[in-house]
Amino acid sequence: MPQVILKLAQPVDWHELWQKMPKGLLWQRDNEVVNVKGCYLGDDGIAIDLVVTEGRLMQRFFAAIHAHREGVMVKVHDASHPDFTLGVHRAIAMLAMMLKQLLPDAEIHHHTCDSRAWKEAEEVLASQRWQT
Repeated sequence: MPQVILKLAQPVDWHELWQKMPKGLLWQRDNEVVNVKGCYLGDDGIAIDLVVTEGRLMQRFFAAIHAHREGVMVKVHDASHPDFTLGVHRAIAMLAMMLKQLLPDAEIHHHTCDSRAWKEAEEVLASQRWQT
């Protein structure tokens, strides 16, 4: 299962982070898409409604961004059960890279994303900036 832990020095203001989360098309290449349909604020985190398309396969699932002892964890939500394809790994990696930009003191501590997906996410998001 793809997941990422970001180490933080400061606690997260979930409401502020939720307001900064982008919605809509996050990434597209040929017949592959990562689309954020919505973001939902909870007491201790954020749920992200995602659509990941890879050719003829389209998967809709939730990702979870929540508190972790090191800082923040990004993963597929426990209530979602997508196939863990390269596109799902890519979506989780992209969310983590985006959080790294939105949370100034964030550092990637650990991840279990496919190395190809991780590299693609780094390359794509190096050219994109979200409001901090």
